[in-house]
Formats: sequence, structure tokens, C-alpha cells
Amino acid sequence: MQIIWMFLTYLAMLAFHVVAEWLPLNGMTANEISKEYQASLLPADFGFIIWGVICLALFISMVSVASRKSLVSSKWIPRFIVSNFLSIFFTISWHYNWIFLSVILLLIWVVTVQRLYQEIDRRNKIARFPLSLYFGGLSVSFFIVLDIYLAKIHAELGSVLPILLLIIGFLLAFTIRYREQNFAYPLSVIWLYLSIFFGQLSPHPNTAYTAIFFAFLLILTYFSRRPKVH
Repeated sequence: MQIIWMFLTYLAMLAFHVVAEWLPLNGMTANEISKEYQASLLPADFGFIIWGVICLALFISMVSVASRKSLVSSKWIPRFIVSNFLSIFFTISWHYNWIFLSVILLLIWVVTVQRLYQEIDRRNKIARFPLSLYFGGLSVSFFIVLDIYLAKIHAELGSVLPILLLIIGFLLAFTIRYREQNFAYPLSVIWLYLSIFFGQLSPHPNTAYTAIFFAFLLILTYFSRRPKVH
């Protein structure tokens, strides 16, 4: 029964996102709300393509988990269901411009996905790879949403705090890349950092060049030593 609920809540989450953008919910798309505050970490539009890739990859991950339940903890599927609901709640909060609540919900969502990542057996590489992309994309998204909130309350301190968030994001990706020998997590970070570069090159060049510098460093890690794919 849990497996059925896992797939149903996943499909409900996807459907809700599509409807929220199509209507759009509260009269604004998610992208329009993002651009309202002119934050320094706002990525170019192509950056959001990664979420389509992640959603497709997550479906593959769910199929793998459903067929090999012995390789995940008993709490994995309930946590995945919770993550789907958190995605829906975040979308509602974002579309209604409740930015601070969105930051809190996204933080809880990141922690939930981080637990999903930790609790899946390393032998289940088919499921672990999509979760790594998910975890990486969500982590950077948290920094982006946090920066939007800082821009809303006029607390970015110029480019100081956005660059600090980029540094933290890079250090997380670098650590996971080598400590976990994780091939996938940095891919999401690289993609979103590249999109930040193109999105902020004109309005915030210091932030843009910092993002491309760290993306380049992460790309170099793929040539230093061939990792084990998890």
C-alpha cells in the first residue's frame, strides 16, 4: 500500500505543479515571483530545465525502490511521500508570495531529501543517482530562495551574502563529491551555477563570476580521479 501512495503522491505533486503554472496560481508564475525581487542568485530561465530531468529521474528511482525494497530502510517510502507533500506546500507558499514560509518549507524539504539520500543502499545505484541529482538541485534552490528572501528584506549586503551562499554550496558539493564518491550531486550544482552566471552577468557580475568559477572547479573534479558512481 505504501508503494501505491508513493506513486500517487508523486503524480499528484507533478499535476499540482503543472496546474499552478498553467492557471497560474494566485495570478503569477513561479518564475515571475522569483524575478520580482531582483535577487543576486536568480538563475537564467534555462536553469529550471533541470527540474524536468530530476522529476523523470525520480520516477526511475521509485520504480527501482519498488522492485528492491530490501535496499531501503522501512522509513524511506513514508519520507518520500512526505517530500511530495512538502513540494506541494512549498509551491502554494511560493505562489502566494509567502517568501519566509517558503524558506522554512524548503529547508525542511532539503533535510527530508537528505535523509532519503542517506537511507538508500549504495548498491541500489539506479535509485541513488536520481536522488543525488534531487538533493543537489534542492540544496542550491534553497540558497537561491534564501537569497530572494534576503533581497526582499534588503539584507543581501551587496554581493557579500550571495557570494557566501555560493561558497557554502560549492563546499557542500565538493565534500559530497569526494567523501561520498558521488558523481551526480555536483552535476545539479554545476548546472544551476552556470545558469546563475548567465542570469546575473549583467546585473550582478561579481556574483556571476563567482558562480562560474566554482562551477569550473567542480567540473575539474571529474578529471582528477574517476569516482565510483552512487
